[in-house]
Amino acid sequence: MIDLTTFDKGGFGKVNHSLVNNWTWESLGEMVKSIAEKDIRRSMLLGDGGFVCWGCEPWFKDVLDFLQPLKPEYQPRAGLYCSTTDTSKSFEPHRDPEQYIWVWQLIGSTPWQVEDTDVVLETNELLYITPNMLHCAKPNSPRASITFSLEKDHFHC
Repeated sequence: MIDLTTFDKGGFGKVNHSLVNNWTWESLGEMVKSIAEKDIRRSMLLGDGGFVCWGCEPWFKDVLDFLQPLKPEYQPRAGLYCSTTDTSKSFEPHRDPEQYIWVWQLIGSTPWQVEDTDVVLETNELLYITPNMLHCAKPNSPRASITFSLEKDHFHC
């Protein structure tokens, strides 16, 4: 499902996977609508057409079940990050101290900065980021990605 040879070894990079990407803007919209109908606090506007939606776990249960045994004491999470314009905002560079992160690019491409390295994630590529690495997405076109994470503490609603 996901190549785990780099897991918990420090660093970051693109990893091989066998995830099937059937996602479209329409299907992502249906997922967001379903989540927002239950609890609008599970989404946040980031500005200029950028937004994040937490609570995507039911749609990715198989992936999260695969990752969970890596850190049984951590919580598996899935969140959707979208940019609908060329100027969409995202989070500023930050560190997630106790989160193991896999970013799956569903639609479009996303330039990323991880520490001092620039990486472009293309459709269906997967990026792994170990805890406490400085990172941020730098959207420059419409795009969508799902972030799978194992989190020591649950940071979102």
